[in-house]
Amino acid sequence: MREKARPCSARLSCEKESQYLVQLRLGRAAPTLPTRVRVLSPFSGVPLSMHREMRDISGDLRERADLLVIQMVAEQARFRAALAELEKEKAMRRQQLEAAVQAVHRLVNVITVQHVLHRALNSAVTALDAHAETSTEAGSASPSSKETAPE
Repeated sequence: MREKARPCSARLSCEKESQYLVQLRLGRAAPTLPTRVRVLSPFSGVPLSMHREMRDISGDLRERADLLVIQMVAEQARFRAALAELEKEKAMRRQQLEAAVQAVHRLVNVITVQHVLHRALNSAVTALDAHAETSTEAGSASPSSKETAPE
Protein backbone atom coordinates (compact mmCIF):
# COMPACT_ATOMS: atom_id res chain seq x y z
CA MET A 1 0.00 0.00 0.00
CA ARG A 2 1.42 3.33 -0.97
CA GLU A 3 1.46 6.24 1.46
CA LYS A 4 -0.15 9.45 0.26
CA ALA A 5 1.80 12.65 0.45
CA ARG A 6 1.11 14.45 3.71
CA PRO A 7 1.79 18.01 4.69
CA CYS A 8 4.73 18.26 7.04
CA SER A 9 3.98 19.45 10.54
CA ALA A 10 5.64 22.49 12.03
CA ARG A 11 7.51 20.52 14.71
CA LEU A 12 8.64 17.64 12.54
CA SER A 13 10.58 18.38 9.41
CA CYS A 14 9.65 16.77 6.10
CA GLU A 15 12.92 14.91 6.09
CA LYS A 16 12.34 13.34 9.49
CA GLU A 17 8.82 12.43 8.54
CA SER A 18 9.96 10.74 5.33
CA GLN A 19 12.69 8.87 7.25
CA TYR A 20 10.05 7.76 9.73
CA LEU A 21 7.84 6.48 6.90
CA VAL A 22 10.76 4.56 5.38
CA GLN A 23 11.55 3.02 8.76
CA LEU A 24 7.88 2.18 9.21
CA ARG A 25 7.77 0.39 5.84
CA LEU A 26 10.88 -1.60 6.67
CA GLY A 27 9.37 -2.63 10.00
CA ARG A 28 12.00 -0.85 12.08
CA ALA A 29 9.81 1.86 13.49
CA ALA A 30 6.80 1.70 15.75
CA PRO A 31 3.56 1.86 13.77
CA THR A 32 2.37 5.03 15.51
CA LEU A 33 2.87 8.51 14.20
CA PRO A 34 3.87 11.32 16.49
CA THR A 35 0.84 12.97 18.03
CA ARG A 36 1.39 16.33 16.38
CA VAL A 37 1.50 15.02 12.81
CA ARG A 38 -1.64 15.76 10.88
CA VAL A 39 -2.81 13.23 8.30
CA LEU A 40 -5.56 13.34 5.73
CA SER A 41 -8.63 11.35 6.61
CA PRO A 42 -9.14 8.61 3.99
CA PHE A 43 -12.93 9.15 4.17
CA SER A 44 -13.30 12.90 3.93
CA GLY A 45 -10.02 14.34 2.68
CA VAL A 46 -9.99 16.64 5.72
CA PRO A 47 -6.83 16.76 7.83
CA LEU A 48 -7.17 15.00 11.16
CA SER A 49 -4.98 15.32 14.19
CA MET A 50 -3.96 12.07 15.72
CA HIS A 51 -4.35 13.45 19.21
CA ARG A 52 -8.15 13.81 18.84
CA GLU A 53 -10.31 10.94 19.90
CA MET A 54 -11.99 8.74 17.36
CA ARG A 55 -15.72 9.22 17.02
CA ASP A 56 -18.05 6.45 18.14
CA ILE A 57 -19.24 4.50 15.09
CA SER A 58 -21.29 1.91 16.96
CA GLY A 59 -24.53 3.69 16.04
CA ASP A 60 -23.60 3.61 12.35
CA LEU A 61 -22.70 -0.06 12.64
CA ARG A 62 -26.03 -0.81 14.35
CA GLU A 63 -27.91 1.01 11.59
CA ARG A 64 -26.04 -0.95 8.95
CA ALA A 65 -26.66 -4.22 10.80
CA ASP A 66 -30.37 -3.39 11.10
CA LEU A 67 -30.50 -2.59 7.40
CA LEU A 68 -28.82 -5.90 6.60
CA VAL A 69 -31.27 -7.76 8.84
CA ILE A 70 -34.20 -6.10 7.06
CA GLN A 71 -32.71 -7.05 3.68
CA MET A 72 -32.14 -10.64 4.82
CA VAL A 73 -35.72 -10.94 6.08
CA ALA A 74 -37.02 -9.57 2.77
CA GLU A 75 -34.87 -12.04 0.81
CA GLN A 76 -36.01 -14.92 3.02
CA ALA A 77 -39.64 -13.97 2.37
CA ARG A 78 -38.96 -13.77 -1.37
CA PHE A 79 -37.18 -17.14 -1.24
CA ARG A 80 -40.05 -18.76 0.66
CA ALA A 81 -42.59 -17.36 -1.82
CA ALA A 82 -40.53 -18.68 -4.75
CA LEU A 83 -40.19 -22.05 -3.01
CA ALA A 84 -43.96 -22.24 -2.41
CA GLU A 85 -44.56 -21.41 -6.09
CA LEU A 86 -42.15 -24.13 -7.17
CA GLU A 87 -43.80 -26.67 -4.88
CA LYS A 88 -47.21 -25.72 -6.28
CA GLU A 89 -45.92 -26.19 -9.84
CA LYS A 90 -44.38 -29.51 -8.80
CA ALA A 91 -47.69 -30.72 -7.36
CA MET A 92 -49.56 -29.72 -10.55
CA ARG A 93 -46.98 -31.45 -12.75
CA ARG A 94 -47.14 -34.55 -10.55
CA GLN A 95 -50.93 -34.70 -10.94
CA GLN A 96 -50.58 -34.37 -14.71
CA LEU A 97 -48.01 -37.16 -14.82
CA GLU A 98 -50.12 -39.41 -12.57
CA ALA A 99 -53.11 -38.87 -14.89
CA ALA A 100 -50.91 -39.77 -17.88
CA VAL A 101 -49.66 -42.92 -16.11
CA GLN A 102 -53.25 -43.96 -15.35
CA ALA A 103 -54.17 -43.45 -19.01
CA VAL A 104 -51.22 -45.62 -20.07
CA HIS A 105 -52.28 -48.34 -17.60
CA ARG A 106 -55.84 -48.27 -18.98
CA LEU A 107 -54.49 -48.52 -22.53
CA VAL A 108 -52.27 -51.45 -21.59
CA ASN A 109 -55.26 -53.18 -19.98
CA VAL A 110 -57.42 -52.64 -23.08
CA ILE A 111 -54.67 -53.96 -25.35
CA THR A 112 -54.15 -56.98 -23.07
CA VAL A 113 -57.88 -57.78 -23.11
CA GLN A 114 -57.94 -57.34 -26.88
CA HIS A 115 -54.96 -59.69 -27.25
CA VAL A 116 -56.56 -62.31 -25.02
CA LEU A 117 -59.83 -62.12 -26.95
CA HIS A 118 -57.97 -62.36 -30.26
CA ARG A 119 -56.13 -65.49 -29.14
CA ALA A 120 -59.34 -67.02 -27.81
CA LEU A 121 -61.17 -66.31 -31.06
CA ASN A 122 -58.29 -67.73 -33.11
CA SER A 123 -58.35 -70.88 -30.98
CA ALA A 124 -62.13 -71.17 -31.39
CA VAL A 125 -61.91 -70.67 -35.17
CA THR A 126 -59.14 -73.25 -35.42
CA ALA A 127 -61.17 -75.71 -33.34
CA LEU A 128 -64.27 -75.14 -35.48
CA ASP A 129 -62.24 -75.58 -38.66
CA ALA A 130 -60.75 -78.81 -37.31
CA HIS A 131 -64.21 -80.04 -36.27
CA ALA A 132 -65.64 -79.13 -39.68
CA GLU A 133 -62.84 -81.01 -41.45
CA THR A 134 -63.30 -84.11 -39.33
CA SER A 135 -67.05 -84.08 -39.80
CA THR A 136 -66.74 -83.72 -43.59
CA GLU A 137 -64.15 -86.47 -43.72
CA ALA A 138 -66.29 -88.68 -41.54
CA GLY A 139 -69.37 -87.91 -43.66
CA SER A 140 -67.72 -88.80 -46.95
CA ALA A 141 -66.03 -91.96 -45.68
CA SER A 142 -69.09 -93.50 -44.00
CA PRO A 143 -72.47 -93.94 -45.67
CA SER A 144 -75.10 -91.58 -44.64
CA SER A 145 -77.28 -92.51 -41.77
CA LYS A 146 -80.39 -92.52 -43.94
CA GLU A 147 -79.01 -95.16 -46.22
CA THR A 148 -78.05 -97.56 -43.51
CA ALA A 149 -81.00 -97.14 -41.31
CA PRO A 150 -83.98 -99.55 -42.09
CA GLU A 151 -87.33 -98.03 -42.51
